[in-house]
Amino acid sequence: MPRKTLLSAVAILATSLALAAPAAADKPMVVPSPFGEFTGEYCDDFAVRIRETTNRGKTIIFSSGAAVTTGTLKVEVTNLETGKTISLNISGPAMFSSDGTTLFGPGAWLLFGEPGFFGPGSPAMLETNHGRLVIDLASGTIVERVGKTVDLCPLLAD
Repeated sequence: MPRKTLLSAVAILATSLALAAPAAADKPMVVPSPFGEFTGEYCDDFAVRIRETTNRGKTIIFSSGAAVTTGTLKVEVTNLETGKTISLNISGPAMFSSDGTTLFGPGAWLLFGEPGFFGPGSPAMLETNHGRLVIDLASGTIVERVGKTVDLCPLLAD
């Protein structure tokens, strides 16, 4: 269950990449970048809902298999017990390696997962990251994080 959150979003993109590869032999292919809505125990003391409010994202898939996701993505993060909501602009962008195993994410990101999602023993996480991010998509492990992070759980708990 914990890995379903990020991996479902990545699976949608991976499916798009797989289907687009034969058609994208020379010219890059552009497809929409869905985000959707997620609910989970991303904070220790309460459940959280994350839903898109603005999504003008698109993914450009190159003939090599590499892809770039860009465009505006804004979300609301809500404490389901109190109703407290925070609005975020998490427009990234995202760059996927040609073999689909690595995500490079400069810019603004929202990281969320239930306990164990980001590797064995990792805690629940609901943070923003502004800087540089590298994720191994096969394991869901954060390989590198550089920049400013903000833990959203205390902000939502108030």
